[in-house]
Amino acid sequence: MASQDVEAATALKVQGNKAFTQHEWPTAVSFYTQAIEKYDKEPSFFSNRAQCHIKLEAYGFAVADATKALDLDPNYIKAYWRRALANSAILNYREAMKDFKAVVKREPGNRDAKLKLAECEKLVRRLEFEKAIEVADPPSAFESLDIDAMAVDDGYDGVKLGSEMTQEFIDDMIERFKDGKKIHRKYAFQIVKAVKDIVYAEPTMVEIGVDEGKRLTVCGDTHGQFFDLLEIFRLNGFPSDTHAYLFNGDFVDRGSWSTEIALLLYAYKWLRPNGIFLNRGNHETDDMNKVYGFEGECRAKYNETMFKVFSESFSALPLATLIGSKYLVLHGGLFSNDKTTLDDIRKLNRHNQKQPGQQGLMMEMLWTDPQTEPGRGPSKRGVGLQFGPDVTKRFCENNGLEAIIRSHEVRMNGYEVEHDGRCITVFSAPKYCDTTENKGAFIKIGPELKLEYQVFDAVPHPDIKPMAYAQSSLMSMMFYRGPERLPLTDLFCSSSHYTLSHTPIEPVKMEFDPKTPPFLTSDPKSFGYKSVNDRWPVILTGAIDDLHRTVADVTDEEKRKEGKTIIEELAKLKYELQHDRQLTPLEDDGEPDIEEYNEEIEQRGNPKWHNVSWLFSECYLYRRMATLFARSTHWKSYDVFARQKMSTFKSSRPAVLELAARYKELANEAKEGKNTEESDRLLFSEMCEICLWGNATDLSLLTNLTYEDIQKLQGSQARKAAEDNILVNDLNAAFDVLRQAREENKPERRVDIVLDNAGFELFVDLVLAGYLLSAGLATSVVLRPKLIPWFVSDVIPRDFADLIQAIANPQGFYTAPDESGNKQPPLSDKEVDEVKFLFDQWSHFHAEGKLIIRPHPFWTAGGSYWRMPHVAPDLFEDLKEAELVLFKGDLNYRKLVNDADWDPTTPFTTAIGPLGPHSGIRVMSFRTCKADCVVGLPAGKDEELSKAYEGSGTGGREWAWSGKWAVISFCDGKV
Repeated sequence: MASQDVEAATALKVQGNKAFTQHEWPTAVSFYTQAIEKYDKEPSFFSNRAQCHIKLEAYGFAVADATKALDLDPNYIKAYWRRALANSAILNYREAMKDFKAVVKREPGNRDAKLKLAECEKLVRRLEFEKAIEVADPPSAFESLDIDAMAVDDGYDGVKLGSEMTQEFIDDMIERFKDGKKIHRKYAFQIVKAVKDIVYAEPTMVEIGVDEGKRLTVCGDTHGQFFDLLEIFRLNGFPSDTHAYLFNGDFVDRGSWSTEIALLLYAYKWLRPNGIFLNRGNHETDDMNKVYGFEGECRAKYNETMFKVFSESFSALPLATLIGSKYLVLHGGLFSNDKTTLDDIRKLNRHNQKQPGQQGLMMEMLWTDPQTEPGRGPSKRGVGLQFGPDVTKRFCENNGLEAIIRSHEVRMNGYEVEHDGRCITVFSAPKYCDTTENKGAFIKIGPELKLEYQVFDAVPHPDIKPMAYAQSSLMSMMFYRGPERLPLTDLFCSSSHYTLSHTPIEPVKMEFDPKTPPFLTSDPKSFGYKSVNDRWPVILTGAIDDLHRTVADVTDEEKRKEGKTIIEELAKLKYELQHDRQLTPLEDDGEPDIEEYNEEIEQRGNPKWHNVSWLFSECYLYRRMATLFARSTHWKSYDVFARQKMSTFKSSRPAVLELAARYKELANEAKEGKNTEESDRLLFSEMCEICLWGNATDLSLLTNLTYEDIQKLQGSQARKAAEDNILVNDLNAAFDVLRQAREENKPERRVDIVLDNAGFELFVDLVLAGYLLSAGLATSVVLRPKLIPWFVSDVIPRDFADLIQAIANPQGFYTAPDESGNKQPPLSDKEVDEVKFLFDQWSHFHAEGKLIIRPHPFWTAGGSYWRMPHVAPDLFEDLKEAELVLFKGDLNYRKLVNDADWDPTTPFTTAIGPLGPHSGIRVMSFRTCKADCVVGLPAGKDEELSKAYEGSGTGGREWAWSGKWAVISFCDGKV
């Protein structure tokens, strides 16, 4: 490269810097691009252009430029900063954290960098489990509001609002907002409720015309710039009977008068439902509002419930407006599929999809952007896509349109006509966020449907910075340049720092969870919704009844009194659950996981029972129950579920006797070594399938079983009937691993079983362990129970003693009267002998050190097994020592895959994350499906099974709730 080219490139950079200081972002981009064309080896050129892209909200381009700068200089700290900011802006906080960590690594003494990293971690903790934007919202926030009963103080000095909106109220409201006052909270709730009902009834695409003697004005983004909205009305006239307005989304966020704009537009909508039209924008969504200021503003000016009701109203807004069959107005742009038509928009049921998600028609309508090149391209934002002039032409021709009108992007002149006149962008927030020297614009349309553009300038506003209510200084620093910001000359150096206002918090383990969102208790399509509403109250009632029965027989008055106190606490927990109260911090019972649970509750935003991660809340439920007993004096070791476990095991008598007879025969054959490889494989499969279907008696799910019901779930006939219901069966791969280890005569061939349910399932787990040892497929078996009562029927150490005592004296156990006083006929001598054979063999294996019980507190943590390498490295390393680790049951499966809403065709090896390939752990999961999450299915299988439940009305994956279907999944993490 000639030196004159480097000099010319440097001169262009200087011009770019000058344009940047003048807030001429597109001009600055042009100069930096020219500099790169002259000389593409200088990282600052790419880094500076990345900063301009951030200002223009082209975050995808910013990430690409910062990455290029780092390719040229891996120590270019400013590029790490800018890539982190760009990723933060598109809510990709995990990637942002990596770059903040890179800065801290290179500058370990940089306090500001550490604070920024802590801020980003805080956002991850807050948002990761709230994001799930494609699931239904919780029950309406209006249900808990009695608006009529709200009293307006006598001191309120504004116009009163009755049951109908009036122009007098609107005029007074405008003046109050100009003076920095609010309207009464009751009136705000009235307005939002009225408009939510109005827009909910409107079609997804509203179709309007402009009659003679009337006019229509189309406005783009206003983004909380209330005083600029008033300027539009001053220049163009307020809404009236002859003058309608269409606001094309993004009324809120960034600007610090978002509630004022939303309430004013809503008030006009209530007053003139057919004179004000509101399209939804990408900022009328929960995830954006939580980061870009609107949620914080609602809380600061009104309360948290105000944001919730606004959120409900936003999800009810139409997505598009068709003007005179000539102009389609929508916030973002066009689609990934040329076959999309106006009819597709008409048919879109937006009420079934509250939030736009990451793909699909709604997302594209809110997020896409035009590009100059033909075809389609990746989004400059990092979300959605870009569409070229040919795409726009085909869409307009196919749908009989003259043009599309969209917003979503700053245009320096307020508007821009592109794609040969077929794509028009209008943006109505001048001097956007006080940092961009752009004009604002709006479009005036008369009865002849001709477009007239009017440009206007920003007007002065009170000295409140944009993003003043943003709950993340990461966001606010991107848009505000005030006295506390660094000198502009420092903006282009290789290491500049920003100061955060938040105190750092110790890193948490949620950061190790996958990005795929988990199932929530608020989703009516999920079994978590049924659990929180139906199952858990029944379980708590059973626990209360059990303890009440026990307390009634206690003679020690102090113990009796303490037992009653625990009953009261269980009843309180049930009340909180049924009335959707917040999850409260656990009281300290001396165990280290209490702090982890409480920290996670805080990081999840102190959620309520009916809108929280299903997995975490269910773990919290049982952990909280455990604290009540652990903190007591007389009830520390009491298990409220023990009675159920043994009662159900007694009801399993027919299956136990059948299996004991079969096992004695198989164990003797295996010990004699007469089996061929094929017979070994068949026996292994049979034993594993017995173990699999033993999970049918999960007491946390089957809360009302009769003796006959339990019998139907067990035994060879039930297993044979269910053979075709194993959707994924990797038993052969697991057998091959164990067979090869046996053939190689490895001295240590350990198999670990992470246990699930007690009673009959623990019995069949011990049968499997005995078979593996007898057949030489294992030299030792490690059984891994929980340490505290868990999910009703999960195994704790005491359950081994109860089970062993039962089979040590099978005649006494199985013929003793049950709780109803019913007696069963005595066992035959042969039956007693076969059951005692099991007892003798298991006792022998245990005495020889081949059958080992090894609990660990990690199994009752609140998170998934994705966290294991980081929070329980000792356990992780121990599991690596096993030839095979068998995870039993539904809960273990849910924890393996983080109970996430994976696409069901996602490979099991992907869904188990750090326990997958190259982990050093061979994982096999036995699972009868009793929850929504499922992976590894063949394409189309989920849809096929779901058809059988289409008439149930939930729209969820109900086939996976009943335990009728099963998966046996394997991953060889040692390769």
